[in-house]
Amino acid sequence: MNKIIAAVFLTDGFEETEAVVTVDILRRAEFDVHIISLTGNKSVKGSHGIIIETDGMFGDYDYNMFSLLILPGGPGRKDYYAHEGLRELLIRHDRKDGYIAAICAAPVFLLDIGILADKQAVCHPSVRERFGVSPTAASPNTAAAMCDGNIMTGRSAGATVEFAYLTIKTIVGAAAADKVDESFII
Repeated sequence: MNKIIAAVFLTDGFEETEAVVTVDILRRAEFDVHIISLTGNKSVKGSHGIIIETDGMFGDYDYNMFSLLILPGGPGRKDYYAHEGLRELLIRHDRKDGYIAAICAAPVFLLDIGILADKQAVCHPSVRERFGVSPTAASPNTAAAMCDGNIMTGRSAGATVEFAYLTIKTIVGAAAADKVDESFII
């Protein structure tokens, strides 16, 4: 199998656990993960004051080579709405059945741009009511993480390990997740 190339998009105010733990676990599974800034600066500050030096800026990449696009939650996820390039990329990627993963409150963005239409998803309890108000068919669920087709979602920072493992299992299979578990030991 070809190496899985993934992008984790960061805005100021991202949830650090959801970004860093996901990157760590996916890299243990030998995914080629790129941390990408949406802010215009390579250094991005998380919601708890942790600053991450990203690998590059949004415009630096040819996204045709990416298999997986990842959105962490946190208060910064509101900035996803202002980034037209990200919106267009996610919609194009979904149309090609490319893998998309979002955790915490970030699945609401996917809901709002139409990617979760007719899909089951989980999200942070603080935004769960949005799934009942939206005209799409997505519905809230209380699992830690779930996959519906090409979309993986996670409930919260506390579900990040399950979210990352589900992503690995979905894309490359349970054996790859088991191999990660040998070093991570959950």
